[in-house]
Amino acid sequence: MSKLKTVFSFLDKKENGEIGVDDVGAVLRAFGYRPTDEELQYMVQEVTQNHEKGSITFNEFLALMTEEDTEDDLKEMFSVFDKHDKGFISVSDLREVLIELGIKTTDRDIDEMIEEVDGDLSGHITYTDFTRIVTSQ
Repeated sequence: MSKLKTVFSFLDKKENGEIGVDDVGAVLRAFGYRPTDEELQYMVQEVTQNHEKGSITFNEFLALMTEEDTEDDLKEMFSVFDKHDKGFISVSDLREVLIELGIKTTDRDIDEMIEEVDGDLSGHITYTDFTRIVTSQ
């Protein structure tokens, strides 16, 4: 849950405890999902208390993001980050995905992200590292 809290806090630019539907869409795309605008609206409406405000709280975000992922879902998510189909996520792959999502980070931020999840100290994120992080609450 702390990793989801970190993602949420990073997206909560106004620091008001809410993120917009567009931010939710960016997170879902980062994890390999490709919801249409209508699907995204439906998903957000399923977890929100106030269907008209266009944003969600952390608890609503948590409910949305903690649905069980199948092995196929995890492989699809991993492939979004493994841009060059190398079997691991490199620093450049992660940087590329973050840029596509409009998330500005420094090289140091990316290095820290890799170090945090790099279970075998290989300098990149393996599928095992990825699934451990994505499926941990």
